[in-house]
Parts: sequence; C-alpha cells; structure tokens
Amino acid sequence: MNVASNPQIHNFLFGPQFSYPGGKFRRFAHFLAGGEHVDLTRSENVTGSGVVSTLPPIPESGHVSETGFGMALGGGVDYSIKRNLAWCLQADYLTSQSGLAQNHVRISTGLVWRLGD
Repeated sequence: MNVASNPQIHNFLFGPQFSYPGGKFRRFAHFLAGGEHVDLTRSENVTGSGVVSTLPPIPESGHVSETGFGMALGGGVDYSIKRNLAWCLQADYLTSQSGLAQNHVRISTGLVWRLGD
C-alpha cells in the first residue's frame, strides 16, 4: 500500500449563487461545478498490511498528479456588520472524481467585502 504525505488538493469550482436578503442577514445557496487537481508524494510503501488504500497508484518515481471533475452543493448566511462588510458562515457537500475521489462536507467562515453594494 502506498502512504502519501503532504497531499495537495486544489478545487476550481464555478456556478450560480442565489441570495435571499432579509434585514441584516443574507441567505444564499449555490451549485458549483468544475474540477479538482491532486498532487501526492509517496512517503513510504507498506506491503501486507491488509489495509485497502483509496489513493491512486503512486509510481516508482514517488509522485502522482491528477485532475478530475469536482462539484459542491451548499449555502450559508452573511451577517451584515457595515454597509459593504459581512461575516459569512458557509457549508458545502463536496464531491470529486479525481484519483482521490472525495465525498465530504466543507465548512468555512470569514469576512466578506461586497463591491458595489
């Protein structure tokens, strides 16, 4: 089995977002589609452990790089702090079909600066 260290996963997703304003809160939902790029480097090669690996086969060179389809479905809420500044809380279901085939939930938060609002 290949054991990877320091995997690098980059999502590039695009799509529509629908907002529903209501006072200081702006709820939103989105569907994003695009791709995912995965870089894996082998740190060790273990055999006979009986563990099934979900990693793509890593060649003798010790490195694999793949790009595949990815998408996210989710939404969240922005809380207005000032006219163009808001605090955002967001959750997405993220799936991909690259060599690392992910299916998981992504939660993020942070400040949003709205241009032209």
